[in-house]
Amino acid sequence: MGDEYGVDIERNLYQMSIGKDMSKHLDIWRQYNAIQELTKPAQPVKEKEVEISTRAFNTMKRIAAEAMRELERNDLADFVVLKDAELGKWWNAYKKQEAEEIEMARIKEEKKRALKEARDIRLAKVAEDARVKVELLSRLTPDEKRILGIR
Repeated sequence: MGDEYGVDIERNLYQMSIGKDMSKHLDIWRQYNAIQELTKPAQPVKEKEVEISTRAFNTMKRIAAEAMRELERNDLADFVVLKDAELGKWWNAYKKQEAEEIEMARIKEEKKRALKEARDIRLAKVAEDARVKVELLSRLTPDEKRILGIR
């Protein structure tokens, strides 16, 4: 409403202007509107709007990356990158980030596999110790068990 109201007042002042006096008022009115725009409090950004715009950005980034991959498969990416330097910078940074993510996932998987192997080795050792313990206990006579305090 404020913008439409200001435009109407400005139009009316312009239509009514006679000589320099009215144009001076019109200039003052324009300056006033400019100051009002600059001093208007910022609208709070809602989390949901940020989430939606982030999701939309990620979708567009994924689509652009897929298009560039397809161009690379067809040996056309170099022409596009040469034509647009900004796109080239983005594509190189994106490929570098993607390679780092793949490497991090590989390292994470390798650590996971190493932990599983270590756990399996520990479990095998515990099972072997239990088997040896049972075997040794079976060799003891009841008197030896009583002396050692084993039930």
